[in-house]
Amino acid sequence: MMKFIAFIREQVKTVLVLLRSKSFLTFLFFLTLSTAFWCFEAFKETNTVEIDVPLRLTNVPDNVVVSTELPENVRVTLRDRNSSLFSYRYFRRPRPAIVDFSAYANPSCYVRIPQEDVKRSVMRNFESTTELISLLPDTLEYFYNYGTKKVVPTRLLGDVAPAEGYYIVRQEISPAETTV
Repeated sequence: MMKFIAFIREQVKTVLVLLRSKSFLTFLFFLTLSTAFWCFEAFKETNTVEIDVPLRLTNVPDNVVVSTELPENVRVTLRDRNSSLFSYRYFRRPRPAIVDFSAYANPSCYVRIPQEDVKRSVMRNFESTTELISLLPDTLEYFYNYGTKKVVPTRLLGDVAPAEGYYIVRQEISPAETTV
């Protein structure tokens, strides 16, 4: 056991001497420099990325009940330089795309939002060099009425039985409640 400890101690001393040597420090300097150049080149390239942008319905009057909600997020595919896409994904979370209820209110109580309006609202989050490739869902629509509403829990009517050799870990009903 003592020989093993002496061997480890000798190896640690060798590594420490190498770390102090001029050639190793020169190697580290050029390794760091080449990594920096590689990063600059990689960030200049153009690429695509998918990002979720939150979607919000605003200016809804108190007496209006929206019976079919808009999706929480819109999935956009963007093309730009890698540096901008990296920034969008990790540092600058997009602000919500705003859909103004009063701009689309009509007597039929059915609203279909033009895709160009959604694109315009989404693109306010991004730089002018960013190109919008796709937007999902491509159709945004909702129904509303002027009345009262009630939220009722969703329940399963029936029995759920696993196949032979399987078992049920968890039962989950989605959505947990429904607006009527």
